[in-house]
Amino acid sequence: MSKNSSSNVDVSSIVYSPQNASFTSVLKAYIKDLRFDTFETPKPIIIVTALTEAHVQSAVLCAKNVGIQLKTRSCGHDFDGISYVSKETFIILDMFNLRDVIVNISTESAVVQAGATLGEC
Repeated sequence: MSKNSSSNVDVSSIVYSPQNASFTSVLKAYIKDLRFDTFETPKPIIIVTALTEAHVQSAVLCAKNVGIQLKTRSCGHDFDGISYVSKETFIILDMFNLRDVIVNISTESAVVQAGATLGEC
């Protein structure tokens, strides 16, 4: 990921493997349906908690280059578990840090990042 990212952020601070002490808490943070929070539920091999759009791009390129399925998790919008369960080896790209809501009154438009929750919109 470091090679594909132009960000100055150390990639190790946004990538969690099962060996990382925070992996389980990051994984469980936005699971809304407890059916997907069981011992038997397949777990990702890595969770990427993107801070910038460059991190998103880098995670997509990295997963594509190594041939691993990428699941994108947007803060609580997935009650069916599609973004954090797979029968294949997978990586979760977690968007919870990308949660800005920008409203432009003059153009009557709004931009809502993927990590924003309903209460923030």
